[in-house]
Amino acid sequence: MIKKILLTLLLLSLGRLKAHSVLAQSTDALSINISPPVSYLYVKPGAGISAPIYLENQGRYTLRVTPQLVDFWPNQETGQVILKQSSSFKHLSIAGDYHAWGKEFIIRPGESYTLPLTIAIPADFPQEEYYLSVLFNVEQMLIPDLENNANTILSGVVASHLIVSVNLDGSDRSKIIVKDFKLPKIVDSLMGINFQVWAKNIGLNAGPIRGKLMISHWPSPKEDIYEFYPDMVLAGSQRQARGMSEENLLNLKTLSEQEELMLANDQDFFELQSKFLEKNLLADFSYKKAFLLGAYDFRLELGEEAQVERVIALPFSIIIIIIALPVFYRFLIFLIKSIAIKK
Repeated sequence: MIKKILLTLLLLSLGRLKAHSVLAQSTDALSINISPPVSYLYVKPGAGISAPIYLENQGRYTLRVTPQLVDFWPNQETGQVILKQSSSFKHLSIAGDYHAWGKEFIIRPGESYTLPLTIAIPADFPQEEYYLSVLFNVEQMLIPDLENNANTILSGVVASHLIVSVNLDGSDRSKIIVKDFKLPKIVDSLMGINFQVWAKNIGLNAGPIRGKLMISHWPSPKEDIYEFYPDMVLAGSQRQARGMSEENLLNLKTLSEQEELMLANDQDFFELQSKFLEKNLLADFSYKKAFLLGAYDFRLELGEEAQVERVIALPFSIIIIIIALPVFYRFLIFLIKSIAIKK
């Protein structure tokens, strides 16, 4: 698939990392946009980079915003983000001032604000990944409640996650393997085949899931193909792989080719793309046909691994019905005769 599609999917997959926090309310009163929601940053020991975060007040009232730096860690089973109370990482600062964390700033309606983050890594700093979250405590500056003669304060929290990889040569040291391939051995011909794929990163830095799954059934030469979505898996973590059919991937490609035209016509391309992914991107896969019969081979390719599993489909429900019909018929005849005798 073309490089542009892969990049788009990768950026969207990074956005799947969500903090367990209360998001700022998406109402006219309190609405704030943050970009990027997730950043993956390479930094060499002894070097520094800038990593600005952009905020935009899309609501109707002035907001008071307080930035806070905390560490996060992925749940080892689900990959979901777990926030800590503070951060031990002392090399991410606001415009070079680490003590600027906790100092509030104001964003008026329709205005934007850039938080000028800088990362400066000592030359002897350990080479590994560091998981950081910049939390923005957002508070509406008072909404008069004339009916109750009081003031209402709306507040919430939005987050931007940073994965900082301290790496001397910037090489990818991730290694994605198959953690679990949940697939039945025998299924009913009328029920379909449900399956899941779990990936684990046993490498030293985060990396995307890459691969596909092909389903073949003799004697048909055609294969059904699912391409895996390049969700990021953090080092030492695991997550359920998601994907979509080859047909839907081609439809996504066609949609992406229209991005510039849609944006030029003031159409919301990203919302349309997001709805398409929400509808067609699968985590719990289901292979269904009108009638399954015989052996189906599932070839899983994930990273450098490949494995083949076979599922046998047999018409159990039809066999049960065929066996049950004579029994039911005899019972029905017996019931009719019994009623006739009583009369």
